[in-house]
Amino acid sequence: MCCLAMISAGGKPVFGAGESRGLIFDVPTGLNQVEAFRNETRIGLEKLRQTARQDGFNGPLILLLDFHGKSKDFNLEFEAGIALSRAIEPLRNDGFRVVGLVHGQVRGHGVLAALSCSEILMCNQPDGELGPIYPEGVSGDATVLSEYRRLTLGRFSQAVVRRWLIPGLELVEKPAGQGADPFPFGEKKEFPQGQMVGGIREKLGLSFADAKFLGLIPGDAANTLPDALRILSLPPQTAKETSNKTVTRPVIIEVEGQLSGVKMERIKRALARCRGEARELLILKMQSVHGGTVNQVYGLAQELLAFSRGPDAIRSIVWFDKDCSDMATMLALACDQIWLQDGAKLGNFEEYLIQEPQSSTAIKESIKSLLTERKMPENDADLLSRAFVEPGLRLQWAKESGGKLSFALWDSSKMGKAMDLGPMIKPSSPEDENRPLRLTTSLGADPLGIAQISRDFPELIERIGLPLPPQKMGTEWLDGMADFLTLTSTQVILVILGMACLIIETMKPGLGLPGVVASLCFVLIFWSNSHIQGQIDWLAVLFFLLGIMLVMVEVFLIPGVGIVGLSGVLMILGGIALVAYGHWPQSSGEWVGFAKVLLPFAGSLLGSLILVGIFIHFVPNLPLINNIMIKRSKYSEEPVFPFGTTSQSLVGKEGVAQTDLRPSGTALILGEYLDVLTDGEFIPQGSSIQVVEVNPPRIIVRAVVESPPTLPL
Repeated sequence: MCCLAMISAGGKPVFGAGESRGLIFDVPTGLNQVEAFRNETRIGLEKLRQTARQDGFNGPLILLLDFHGKSKDFNLEFEAGIALSRAIEPLRNDGFRVVGLVHGQVRGHGVLAALSCSEILMCNQPDGELGPIYPEGVSGDATVLSEYRRLTLGRFSQAVVRRWLIPGLELVEKPAGQGADPFPFGEKKEFPQGQMVGGIREKLGLSFADAKFLGLIPGDAANTLPDALRILSLPPQTAKETSNKTVTRPVIIEVEGQLSGVKMERIKRALARCRGEARELLILKMQSVHGGTVNQVYGLAQELLAFSRGPDAIRSIVWFDKDCSDMATMLALACDQIWLQDGAKLGNFEEYLIQEPQSSTAIKESIKSLLTERKMPENDADLLSRAFVEPGLRLQWAKESGGKLSFALWDSSKMGKAMDLGPMIKPSSPEDENRPLRLTTSLGADPLGIAQISRDFPELIERIGLPLPPQKMGTEWLDGMADFLTLTSTQVILVILGMACLIIETMKPGLGLPGVVASLCFVLIFWSNSHIQGQIDWLAVLFFLLGIMLVMVEVFLIPGVGIVGLSGVLMILGGIALVAYGHWPQSSGEWVGFAKVLLPFAGSLLGSLILVGIFIHFVPNLPLINNIMIKRSKYSEEPVFPFGTTSQSLVGKEGVAQTDLRPSGTALILGEYLDVLTDGEFIPQGSSIQVVEVNPPRIIVRAVVESPPTLPL
């Protein structure tokens, strides 16, 4: 549940001089409610921020979290406590003043959620208590200690926090000037000369007076919600209202496989449809997503960021399965929430960098920009982005004396007594030594807390707790056609048809229809595999066009044994295979992979020849085809020489061009219509020609240049 500030008759918030602006939410009491809480608070705060900007309000924006809106006893298990704290922490880092209101007992790992707030307001009543976390004699394990330390380091005394987690811990007041942190309390084993803090050691829970003495509570007591509103300078008319209308009409966009240009264009169209349909929540379901060029994927990531900004912002959640890798990370970092399937890894650029080593700098700069957009400090974003692409870099949580929690290089010269070290980030395990950073779903290997775990996609939908079931974004006809065209079987058929039509068009110049069909087939192949801006696509297009030129040279200009034509066919097939493979092979293994991609297309050449044979023998007799194509029944289909002549005796004979020779066409020689070729020149219809060479089935001619008439003297 949330509250909004008092609303005037015109529908705008009303605030007095010196008043703050804020929202009030009840804190969820179970793990299955955390995601709904996360979505509602984020959307509500973004709307509050937009309204404040429009009104020119520069004061504090407050999120007041009521831990007892539903029960005076607030208690969470560790999994729910950590999920809730990780939902609250980004709000605090995003510039909002997050205040926890405790006017009952907060037990168990509900304490972790309370400590994740910017500050805590607490009642001074007998039933008001912070803690205990564990029953008497029970201590937290290393995972629990690590998470509490990560969340509170630099914000609260570590000794005060640890006293909740370690039975028998003796708390002392530190001697002046001693200790790495600025807080006045420490552990007796570290400061044996310190004065014991009396009356608190035996308490498992802390009252208002105890919490204020230990520095956990900064100010006055707030026994009721109106007290909290007064302390925070929020309007007294502020009241709660249900927020189940906040998240409506969620939509799912499914993305699978390599991030080709066509696929990214599809995502952009889907985003535009979401905005046009006034959706409020987008779920991006990514399965086996990988590849793509850095500039393209980063551009799409920027569109996703813009998607969740502004007055018409739409929240985005990404589900990232265990087969996603490399560039999929950029899209994930652009979304508001990241959910990883158990076993998935954010990052995992190792294979991509082997294939595209020159892209390392671009990847680092792109990830740094996205992390900065997620409100990560610039220095931390720089170090973390380097860890994604630099195998040997070692990264660790660290905090300088009295400073804020941040990253540090493991071998940094700053490391020493002045640094308070936390868990290792990279490598997170021995197998990750000297490998680019891979953030996994295990708690220890994902200390950043930027991702959460779900066993599968249905569990994610269940845990988000949406008021309405999500709707899958329908596939447009263009997207369906692209999916169909990228199937290997479809592309082999297109190559067979395209090559056959190309051969027929070269054998029978002027038919027209086979050339159109061949062009359409090859355009569809390149479009369906295109990365649009990728350099490899231009290389593939160059190979393809050069192959076409060589085939034309073989047919029209250099009749011979077929080496030029064969080279052209190989270049055509190579260009098609290159655009389908996606990059130039760099190793023997990649050449094997390239050969596997090429093999079906090479086999399609045989299919093309079979199709040509069928065309020659059967198709011309079909009435429909006869009507479509230009029929030249009066011309010889084969080089039939005039009666009494041979191929060589035809050399030197003259005739008349019956069609334009471009360079092929038909000429009338010795009373017979023959297919002829020029040596490359254009000869218009009606011109006199002379046979200069006969190389069956080719008859080469040239124009006859008439001598000017001789004038009588």
